[in-house]
Amino acid sequence: MIPAMIIGVWVVTLMASAINGYLADTYVTPRYGEYATHIYKIYVIIPVIFVLALGFAWVTKGEFWKTRAMEAGASWLALSVVYEFFIKYRALNIPMDTLTADYKIWKGKFRLLVSLTYLTAPAGAGWIINKL
Repeated sequence: MIPAMIIGVWVVTLMASAINGYLADTYVTPRYGEYATHIYKIYVIIPVIFVLALGFAWVTKGEFWKTRAMEAGASWLALSVVYEFFIKYRALNIPMDTLTADYKIWKGKFRLLVSLTYLTAPAGAGWIINKL
C-alpha cells in the first residue's frame, strides 16, 4: 500500500504542477514576463508539495514514519528526475539544454528548490505530524 501511496501522491503533485504551469503561463506571463512566471511557479508548487507531504505523513504516522518518509522523499525525487530528464527528453523531444535551464541557480533559476522539496518534505512533514 505504501509504494502505491507514494506514487499516487507524486502523481497528484505532477497534476498540480501542470495546473500551476497552465495558470502561470496564461495569466502571469503576459502581465509580468518569463522570469516572474518562473518564480511564481516555484513559490506556488513548493507549499503544495509540502501540504501533500503532510497528508502522506498523517496517513503513515506511527512507529516507522522515518523509514516511510525517507522512502517517499527518495521516490518523489527519483520520479521527478525520471519525468524531467527522460520522459520530457525522450517522449516530448524537449532539448536537454531547455530542461536543465531551470536548474541553474547561478542564473537565477530555482527549479532545484522543488527537487529539494520533493526530497525533504516527507521527512519534515513526518516530523511535524509525529513529534508535535
